[in-house]
Amino acid sequence: MLIDNELVMCVGILLLQLSPRLSTMHVLLVDDNEDDLILICDALAQFGGRVHADTVQCGEEAVAFLHGGEGRDAIRPDLVLLDINMPRMNGFDVLGLIRGHPDTRNLPVLVLTTSDHPGDIQRAYADGANSYLCKPLDYKELVQVMHQTLEYWSDTVRLPGLKAGEN
Repeated sequence: MLIDNELVMCVGILLLQLSPRLSTMHVLLVDDNEDDLILICDALAQFGGRVHADTVQCGEEAVAFLHGGEGRDAIRPDLVLLDINMPRMNGFDVLGLIRGHPDTRNLPVLVLTTSDHPGDIQRAYADGANSYLCKPLDYKELVQVMHQTLEYWSDTVRLPGLKAGEN
C-alpha cells in the first residue's frame, strides 16, 4: 500500500502528464474549398472535443478574423491551418500579413494544401510557415495526419504567448 505522500506524488505526476490532453486547442482553418473544409473539420472532430475549429473561406476573412474589424474583436487561435491556393488573396498573402503584424507574428501557421510543388514549399518556409503539409487524398490518411499534427502542436511543443504576458 502506498503512503499518502507517495499517492499524492503519483496523482500529481499523472495530472502533469495528462494536462496537455485536458485543454482544448483552438484552430483556424482557412480554405476556399467547402468540401475540404467539411472533411478537415470532420477529421478534427475525431479528437473528442480537444479541438475547436473556426473556418473561413478566403484570405480576407482570415485577416479579419485574426485582426478584427467591422466592430468585432480579433480572435487568436492557437494554430492556423492555411491553404495557399485561394482566389483574390492567396495563402502566401495571408501568411505575409500574419508575419507582418506584431500581434500575430508568432502565431503558428501550418500550410495545408494540395500543392507539392517544390517552389510552393520553398516559398512557404521562406515566408515564415512553421510546417508544410500536403492534403492526403484518403480520408483515413487525413485523420492520421491531423492526429499527428495536433498531437505535436498541442502536446509536444510549448508555444509562446501571442501578446506580452500570455501563455
